[in-house]
Amino acid sequence: MTIEKCQNHCRERRTKYAGLQHGQLCYCGNTYEIYGPLGRDHCNIECAGDPTEFCGGYLANSVFSTLVKIISTETFH
Repeated sequence: MTIEKCQNHCRERRTKYAGLQHGQLCYCGNTYEIYGPLGRDHCNIECAGDPTEFCGGYLANSVFSTLVKIISTETFH
């Protein structure tokens, strides 16, 4: 897994964020849920697909934008 691969995967699913954890796990979502930011020192595991990048840590996600804009599903009259 790489940052770019995860971003593309999540972009295809039309989600706002791509999160990488433990060097190889990719998660997609539109919010951070109840979790807040941690220091960069928690995201210290190299990406399995590119050891020059860091892809999260143990129970910590590196979060990146997918540049997808979420459009409201409300109907206006």
